[in-house]
Amino acid sequence: MKKLFVVLIAAMLVAGLAGKAAATAYFQDGDLIRVVYDTSTKVEVGTDLGTVSSILAGGSLTADSFKSYFTTGGVTDWANMNVAYFAFQNGTTPTVWAAGNTQLDTGKSKWSGAYGGWQVMQAPGPYNGSSSTIQTTTDNQSSYVTKMDGLLGNYITVGAVNYSLASLAGASNDGGMALYSIPASGANGNHPGSLTGITLYTNADGTTTTSPVPLPPAVLLLAPGLVGLYGLRRRLS
Repeated sequence: MKKLFVVLIAAMLVAGLAGKAAATAYFQDGDLIRVVYDTSTKVEVGTDLGTVSSILAGGSLTADSFKSYFTTGGVTDWANMNVAYFAFQNGTTPTVWAAGNTQLDTGKSKWSGAYGGWQVMQAPGPYNGSSSTIQTTTDNQSSYVTKMDGLLGNYITVGAVNYSLASLAGASNDGGMALYSIPASGANGNHPGSLTGITLYTNADGTTTTSPVPLPPAVLLLAPGLVGLYGLRRRLS
């Protein structure tokens, strides 16, 4: 009976979290976006991996794989594939997050142009929030390659923001890219980004994972909470 009580409480918590996730709107400000595109076939696939705040707090990433969107059998040539990770947050302290293998800096007042490109990608563009993963073409006027490739590349002046996935032809992942948080200062000159402590790995199965992977706060709180409920149950028995 006591075990059943604990199981029921845990099930209610999981159901509550699942209900919250179901109501999520995709491709919003503050969400970490993965864009993978094929320079040969011009297929572009974007995935909302979840909010940056949740990921930094140890939350899991969206498990969507991009492979099935590239031809019937998946990716045909990794050498033609590129990936970019980014997120924008507007407001009193505008910020851009981007993944790279070297220190990433902001450029000269490029925030408004880059953020404007992101807004065009959103509704009524293909990144309209209807699904966690979308497919479009690189020549679509509201695609990442059309609206953000150049703008984001100008905004991030040190280190590329689009990376070749050619290494996945013979490896399980691309070796990982560090995620940087970069202030969107309006002043001219470069403003160094800060390491978030998260490394993003693009995997050969089409998913993205992080390292390190801390336990989500909900899990950390669940154990002591169940212990407390169990103790209360014993006192009431």
